[in-house]
Amino acid sequence: MAEGRIRTLLVEDNQGDARLLQLFLTESRAARFDITHVDRLAPAVVLLKEQEFDVVLLDLSLPDAKGVDTVVRTHAAARGTPIVVMTALDDEETAVEAVKLGAQDYLVKGRIDTSLVVRSVRHAIERQRATVELARLNELKNQFLGMAAHDLRNPLAVVQTCSEFLLDEVGKTLSEEKKAEFLTRIRNNAAFMLYLIDDLLDVSRIESGKLTLNIGTTDLVELVNRNLELNQTLASRKRIGLEFTHDAAQCMVMADSRRVEQVLSNLISNAVKFSVSGSEVVVRAGQVDGGLGVSVADHGQGIPAEELSGLFEPFNRTSVRSTAGEKSTGLGLAICRKIVEAHQGKIWAESKVGVGTTISFTLPAAD
Repeated sequence: MAEGRIRTLLVEDNQGDARLLQLFLTESRAARFDITHVDRLAPAVVLLKEQEFDVVLLDLSLPDAKGVDTVVRTHAAARGTPIVVMTALDDEETAVEAVKLGAQDYLVKGRIDTSLVVRSVRHAIERQRATVELARLNELKNQFLGMAAHDLRNPLAVVQTCSEFLLDEVGKTLSEEKKAEFLTRIRNNAAFMLYLIDDLLDVSRIESGKLTLNIGTTDLVELVNRNLELNQTLASRKRIGLEFTHDAAQCMVMADSRRVEQVLSNLISNAVKFSVSGSEVVVRAGQVDGGLGVSVADHGQGIPAEELSGLFEPFNRTSVRSTAGEKSTGLGLAICRKIVEAHQGKIWAESKVGVGTTISFTLPAAD
């Protein structure tokens, strides 16, 4: 809705009914309306394809369309815009059928007043939003299931194969070194599956609005130092240096320290994962883009510009591959974005192919 106004397309061929509806809408104190009126379905379809409206008030009896066919054609052109149909006193049954076909509500002419039409319009808009959100969550659920089935299958197969081999008679004759190798594969694949399940649960919790934050005064320098220590072993294995710079001895923010650690751990481990051996990951805390936050820069392969826009979306994977075959769930950066935004901060990425990637985020500064 533009500047709090409800953009309304009124499709009504009876001039008396049209004037009355416009009067009801303009005299409302509960909401403000910008009204576009047409008296045929054909120009309404054209307008719906060319312009954005918040709601359509649709007469079911027009010169160029009658009954439920009116709704079907409008719904096809409306691209998700909620529809409130209007019908005569003796035709409520058709209105109910129209709702089944996609209209959000119906009004019976002769029983309409200002409060009723405004309430119907606002409820229609809210119901449409709820419908869109439900469809989005349902798609996310399907992605969850697809992700779990696809990404758990391979590591589970490795665990099963290695376990069966070790328990087999041939496995009992293996050297201790070979047994350790098989056990390492089992451990690594089990760790990835646990990591994936944790990420799936986190995304599910966040999307359902159950992410809770325990906000307090938090020292970013301390959090970064702790995360660098945790990632030192991984970086050392790949001969990657970890450098940390900050503006002051302390960078105090208002944040949930546990959740910010989750963001830092993801960004630093990702930077190591996608960096080439012998390079360096640089972490900086302090003033970032006018706010207080952290930036993590790698000297890796870089991400193509056309792939940056979807970087923080769930299940997104770029064409860039980790430099040592490390696995990724495709959920980590989406979780980071949700956590940062829940803190009223922002997160973004800058990258250049062949140079590297920098991911930065801000948090509210402590007083």
